[in-house]
Amino acid sequence: MGQYIGLDFSLKDTAISIREDGKRIWRGKCPSDPGIIAQTVRKHADDPVNVVFETGPLATWFYHALMGKDSGRSALRHGMLRKFWVRL
Repeated sequence: MGQYIGLDFSLKDTAISIREDGKRIWRGKCPSDPGIIAQTVRKHADDPVNVVFETGPLATWFYHALMGKDSGRSALRHGMLRKFWVRL
């Protein structure tokens, strides 16, 4: 079964949590750079199913950067990245 990745963006660092079969298999932080985020996810999740993150001021920028909308190259597998809308 694949892994589910949760991202919590900030200007400086991004917190990452990876879960499989309902159990956390890795949790950590990395610099908030789309390339480094993708590299970190690939290092700790060999079969990622979905990536979720809550909406916020940085969400749109990170979504487009990770999907390669500006560069034409996707940092994460197409279709894996989904926005998770949190209603307050």
